[in-house]
Amino acid sequence: MLSENDKKFVMGRYRILLEKYGYSPKSIGWPKGDPEFRYHILTSLAILQKGDTLLDLGCGFGDLFSFLNKYSPDVKYMGVDFNDELIEVGKNVYPNADLRVGDIMIDDFGTFDWVVAYGIFNNRLPETSNEDSIKKTVQKMFQIAKKGVSVNFLTSYVDYMNPMAYHVSPEWAFSFAKTLTKRVCLRHDYMPYDFFLYLYKDETNDGIVFNEAKENWETLKKLHGI
Repeated sequence: MLSENDKKFVMGRYRILLEKYGYSPKSIGWPKGDPEFRYHILTSLAILQKGDTLLDLGCGFGDLFSFLNKYSPDVKYMGVDFNDELIEVGKNVYPNADLRVGDIMIDDFGTFDWVVAYGIFNNRLPETSNEDSIKKTVQKMFQIAKKGVSVNFLTSYVDYMNPMAYHVSPEWAFSFAKTLTKRVCLRHDYMPYDFFLYLYKDETNDGIVFNEAKENWETLKKLHGI
């Protein structure tokens, strides 16, 4: 949970970017790369099913809504961010999206099949311990998720660390995730400077993720004529 000073600090950083770039991935700290590829990795924790509900935490403009409409149109989306300035822009861009100003550590938005977040832990906080913030937020995400959680971090395996950014040890993140569930996947293969954790409810993994892996295995065998 962030202090009010931390929230003001984070909002101030994004306000500067928003005033400079307007509606742009650069305004949410994505200066390069394909946003759709990021969203693909974000939602690759499982095959999203018709009727699934998904909470996009720290949604920014809510651009994930557009991605889901394109590739998983039957998923019910809600985006939440404590930055009202980004939400205001997002509502103008996506008038049909359910975008809300709030904080899941304070406000009750209900439960969701999947809870996802991209980039919400990237800022080094001036007041709150980043490690404590990660633990409490991911615990809350996992608490309100019925199937699983997808969340990313800047990796500590880089040649240079921006002093304004917070880089996380993948080993630490994995160990922490294992305190919440036995079913954890760490992805450090898609970009050189960050990684993802997928956390599954114990009763979910066998039904969805295992079947997906099995289908991929059967497809691979067919390709090789086995």
